[in-house]
Amino acid sequence: MMLKTNDIFFEFISKTWIKYKYIDDALSPLLQKGLVEVGNLLLLSEFNDSRVIPAESLFDDIDKEVFINNFHSDDYLNSFQIEEHWINMILFCKNLKNYLPENRSYFVYMILSQTEYGVNFKMYKDRGIEYLSENIDKYQQGIIQFKF
Repeated sequence: MMLKTNDIFFEFISKTWIKYKYIDDALSPLLQKGLVEVGNLLLLSEFNDSRVIPAESLFDDIDKEVFINNFHSDDYLNSFQIEEHWINMILFCKNLKNYLPENRSYFVYMILSQTEYGVNFKMYKDRGIEYLSENIDKYQQGIIQFKF
């Protein structure tokens, strides 16, 4: 199991930023196009034809589970290394922060999990760390907490 903290990961990012800078450029346009709601999930509208939800309203529903696909990261990275998926997650959060309402704080748990369909990201708003600890076997690749 890999459990990383903000400090450890941002240090890792700072050492590899130049190598992965282009991912940041790729994610910004995807976020600007908004997200779509599919059942209780939110997906990037780039990959779905459903109704668009502005990124600003992403966390309006406290119980909303947000699922972000892997951004076709094979197109951006040409590999599926776990460390690179973590970088995608960090850069997604860095971009997402620009689209959230100001003067509001969010505690967000980012989860990277391996499924039969590939590597997926999930994002929970204000989800108690106790819940995640109790279900850690579901999240073998790790958890990272952000405060927006």
